[in-house]
Amino acid sequence: MLKRGQGQLRRAGMAGLPTGLDLPALLLIGEDLGYDRRALALLLPMAEPGMLEAIHRRAADGAKE
Repeated sequence: MLKRGQGQLRRAGMAGLPTGLDLPALLLIGEDLGYDRRALALLLPMAEPGMLEAIHRRAADGAKE
């Protein structure tokens, strides 16, 4: 689900780093794919912090190279 909605990120700042998931958009995508909306509403916020940490870590590692 996150892979399919990977473009649905909220961004901020001059660097445009992701600050979170666009949950309403991801819920619509999930519904279109046949996933349970209530389950997604519970699971997506739990996945969000780890995903953001990985994105920010990758951006920091890329800046060091």
